[in-house]
This record gives sequence, structure tokens and C-alpha cells, in this order.
Amino acid sequence: MQYTNNPDMAALPANADTEPFILVNLSSGRYAIAGAADIPLGVTMRRVKANEAVSPRRPSAGSLVCTASAAIVAGAKVVLDANGKVKTLPTSGGGTAVQVGVAVTAAGADGDWLTVEPQRFGSILTVAP
Repeated sequence: MQYTNNPDMAALPANADTEPFILVNLSSGRYAIAGAADIPLGVTMRRVKANEAVSPRRPSAGSLVCTASAAIVAGAKVVLDANGKVKTLPTSGGGTAVQVGVAVTAAGADGDWLTVEPQRFGSILTVAP
């Protein structure tokens, strides 16, 4: 059997309407929008409707385009936020966060797209109290 470095994951149905550049995980055999505590598998590359097949981009394929939930500066460590978006790693407040990587470009506001270089993708980080 020959293996290839495919940048896309297997095509499976989306469990809900999903915008492009949203992080997703797997739930009951479908891709679901990742929540803040989920371990994401990849990022959508286009808008999809519920039950439509989607092939998210793997983090191992290189840089990812992600959707910001707030302003993010280039060089910031980014973590998963609610609704499959990314935010800057909090410096206080306690708890944990799921690492996505480092922002290569900036985002000015919620909904902006930015390029993220995956680093320790899916690792659980502890946020200082």
C-alpha cells in the first residue's frame, strides 16, 4: 500500500452549517465545530451546509487559515476559542486552553481571518491564575 502526504482529511458530513476557516473535531462520525475545550482535528477550507461532505485541512499540512474571535497580533500564541475560532492565549484567569499555534499574520477583530503556523497543535496549556 502506498501512503501519501494528503493535506486534507477524509470527507465526512458536517453536523451543522459551517463557515470557512473554522476548526472542527469529530463527533459521531461527522465533523463538528470545535468548542473551546475540544481537541480540533483540522480546519474547514470552505463554507458547508449541514450533512454536506467536507474535507478539513490537516494541521500537519502546513500553515492554516483560521478565524479569529477577537483582535490578534502577529507572533501571538493562539488557542482554540468557542465556535471553532482562535484567540490569543490568556495570560491570567486560570484554567486550561487548547493550543493551535502561532499567528503569522494579525487579525483586527472577531471574524477576521489570519494565518496560523501550527505548533503543538491540540496540546493542553495551563493558564496562569
